[in-house]
Amino acid sequence: MKTLTLIFLLLSSGISTMSQNPKTIESNNDNLKTGQLRLDKPEQAAKRALEFTGLESRIGTHTAAAFVKVEKVIINSDVTPFLSNRINGREIWRVVYTDVDFRRPLLLKDSNVTNLRDIEILLDPKTGQLLRIIVSSSNLDSIQLPEVSAQKVEGQVRLSNEIFHDFLDGLPEVRFIDAVFVGVGCMPWAAKVIMAQLITQTNLDGEINGVWHFMCIDVPITLATFGGTYKDVDRARCVVDATTGVWLEMSSAPY
Repeated sequence: MKTLTLIFLLLSSGISTMSQNPKTIESNNDNLKTGQLRLDKPEQAAKRALEFTGLESRIGTHTAAAFVKVEKVIINSDVTPFLSNRINGREIWRVVYTDVDFRRPLLLKDSNVTNLRDIEILLDPKTGQLLRIIVSSSNLDSIQLPEVSAQKVEGQVRLSNEIFHDFLDGLPEVRFIDAVFVGVGCMPWAAKVIMAQLITQTNLDGEINGVWHFMCIDVPITLATFGGTYKDVDRARCVVDATTGVWLEMSSAPY
């Protein structure tokens, strides 16, 4: 299975890597549970990344190559609305777990079903906050991601009265692997790429909540428009409450 090099370059051109060698990481550091946390060492970044995903039980059990690659990178073209300056031009941790079991919970005991994915996690080394998770399948050749600016994406988000305040501090009550399959309408198990971010945002009621945003790419979905008509899209965004696990929203914007 391919690593995430291709999709990472598609999403974030202009990356310079600080370390290239894959390594198996083990850590006994148990102080990675709450609040902000400085990540100085690769093993700290690897453990923190794994805890955000909630994939501890799947790593090394159903994987073909249970190893992790940890490196520091610089990204120059992130388009996260309101928060792109927290990523662009800064040195951040990039952790990649390869060939991870990504089957839906109901299929975990079915040995006849496989769904191996590469999972890339970006972390802020100064705060330990999750900046992005990217899940990819091995067939990426047909995916064409549009070139957009952070300003354009932010404008699209404002149309739905959403404001992104910050990346969530600490670990959420609902981890990535549990939250992503809540948004069943976005068909995450079938998407070739999933881009996920864990943020605090203002909702339509004016409250600030911690949520998971998932953009599922290259999966045909029919969505209803505001005019009552329907349109076919190849990507959909689902929003899930990071505390309760409730599915809050589905749309084809902003990414």
